[in-house]
Amino acid sequence: MRIGLTAKVLTIVGISFLSTLAVALVSIHQLSEVTEETQAVSEGFLPLNRILSEILIYQHQQTKILRNVNRSVKKEFAFKEGYLFKARRDLSEVSKKIRTALDESKALWKKDHPFTKTHSKLTYANIVSIKNEMAYVETILLQFIKNTNDTLAAPITYAVIDITSQIESLMDQQQFIAERLYKLEHRLIDLSTITSGHVRTHSEQALSSIIYFSIGAFILSIGLTMILANSLLTRPIRRIVNFWSELQDGNLHAKLDVHSNDEIGELATASRSYLDTLCEKRAMEEEIQESYNRLAFAINSMRDGFVVYDKNDQLVMVNQAFLDFYDCIRDEVKPGVTYEHLVRSSLAAGMWDIGDWDPEDWVQSQLKNRKNETFNFETEGQIADGRIMLRRERRDASGQIIGIRIDVTDMRRKEEELRRHKENLEEIVKERTAIIAEQTAQLEEALMAEKELNEMQRQFVSMASHEFRTPLAIIDSSAQRLLRKKGDVSKELLTRRIDIILDAVQRMSSLMESTLSAARLNAKKLAVHIADCDIAELVESVCLRQQEISPHHQIDYALSDLPQTIQADKEKIDQVITNLLSNAVKYAPDAPFISVKAYTDGTDVVLCVKDDGLGIDKDELPKMFEQFFRAKTSTGIAGTGIGLHIVKQIIDHHGGSVSVESEVGVGSTFTVRLPISGPMELAA
Repeated sequence: MRIGLTAKVLTIVGISFLSTLAVALVSIHQLSEVTEETQAVSEGFLPLNRILSEILIYQHQQTKILRNVNRSVKKEFAFKEGYLFKARRDLSEVSKKIRTALDESKALWKKDHPFTKTHSKLTYANIVSIKNEMAYVETILLQFIKNTNDTLAAPITYAVIDITSQIESLMDQQQFIAERLYKLEHRLIDLSTITSGHVRTHSEQALSSIIYFSIGAFILSIGLTMILANSLLTRPIRRIVNFWSELQDGNLHAKLDVHSNDEIGELATASRSYLDTLCEKRAMEEEIQESYNRLAFAINSMRDGFVVYDKNDQLVMVNQAFLDFYDCIRDEVKPGVTYEHLVRSSLAAGMWDIGDWDPEDWVQSQLKNRKNETFNFETEGQIADGRIMLRRERRDASGQIIGIRIDVTDMRRKEEELRRHKENLEEIVKERTAIIAEQTAQLEEALMAEKELNEMQRQFVSMASHEFRTPLAIIDSSAQRLLRKKGDVSKELLTRRIDIILDAVQRMSSLMESTLSAARLNAKKLAVHIADCDIAELVESVCLRQQEISPHHQIDYALSDLPQTIQADKEKIDQVITNLLSNAVKYAPDAPFISVKAYTDGTDVVLCVKDDGLGIDKDELPKMFEQFFRAKTSTGIAGTGIGLHIVKQIIDHHGGSVSVESEVGVGSTFTVRLPISGPMELAA
């Protein structure tokens, strides 16, 4: 429940002076005037003083904004356009607050407002003067706001000196307004002090009147009244005045310890509330400034270039990294220049490597679609110093174009290294795959060859067992017959049976020699002893020997232009010629004519053995010198498939060659070429 100041005074005086109605009436009348004056202070002077203080604060904010704008324009600060946008917004908010304060001021001047009612002619005159001064201040404040809005209404497109002079003119106007406001505030403070003194005077007059009417009876009442006036009026008002004095001095930590439940208490509450509001505004301003400083620091600390263009494609703001990219035209990177100008200047300075591009076509490609509302641009190019720059730009909702510049040189270099590494890796994989495939093929060939060798060995074992069984059976049969005849054997029969046995033994010996030769070849123990060899004599002796062994065949030999000697192993060459002649005889049972030719061809001796026998299928010719291989035409004819393989091995050890030409039913020709000087390593 609120207990007003008047009620408190009347209650104390009524209780104290029930016996003196006249004194009470006088005191009440005088105290009523004091109350009205106090109410005028409470509801007029102090609120008006608060309004003026708020306007001064807002004026200070305007001054700070204009001063920063002026500094930005003078120094052509990189954030000029962005800061002007913020300045216009902040000035608009401050102007709204000033108009609100002026509206509150007008409400104090209503006819029925306690502020306009006062019994003091001096106070009333001062109030009228303050009212007129407030009206004038309001007029120039509104004009100042209009001038400010007109000056900063649109982006600055004229000379720096023009806008600087206009801003300085605005600051001069603001200084003039601030001086008028300070004077008006001091007048209010002085008037509040005068009013307080007037109230104190009225209180003292009331107390003097009471003393005159009752010296003795009213001593207690005078004491109570003085205490009441001091505790309820003088002391609280003095504290409030001191509080506002500290606020004027900028002390936002001032304390006001007045908590009465009356009008003065309400005034104290309002004063403290104003202090809280002022502190909040100050903290908000500091926070906003700090946020702006952090943003500016963050942008300038970016490693990537940052740039902002306005809706007219003019430069607004860049950071240090952007300037480092465009170092060759650093002096031209200033707020207000167009993007096209920067593109052309940087190209003229040799900043870009445009390859085969026409310069004008390249410039137009950079300007393409920049005026579109949905402009979104990204490209990558190489700078003259070898760096690769990634450029990205897009238009935001406000029409500004925001862009970044990123040095991607290291990234592209690493990508290229990774690509080359990948290609090398792929090449290595291909090489390894080819090697593995080749090894696999070789292994498959080796396995196939092993299978074929095993099969040939199996066939050889089967054939050899058959071939050995036949001469053994002949020997056994001839021996059995001789045993049965015993003493009745004639000389002719004995001779014939012995010849049969000898022939079978010779056949077995030949088979065994072939088998041993094959074994020696497989064990890599074939030894060749190179020496002087009379090739003509060797061919002739082998032919004569074979003629004796094969009397049913005619072996003709022709030797022409042969060297006296060649470098060869006589025994091994004898084995070769013997094998070829015996095969010619064996595989030509119905064709008795055998031809042998030997002649010199360059550095080689050539030996040809020709028969008119069974011949060989063409598809079997490549296999004729393989171990254990026998042609289909040799079916039913004894043999091991080892002889020709041994022939080839011997000729290879001599550095020569052996070949065969054959046709089924026509015959075969085997040709041997031997170097006269012997194997190559021997010749060297």
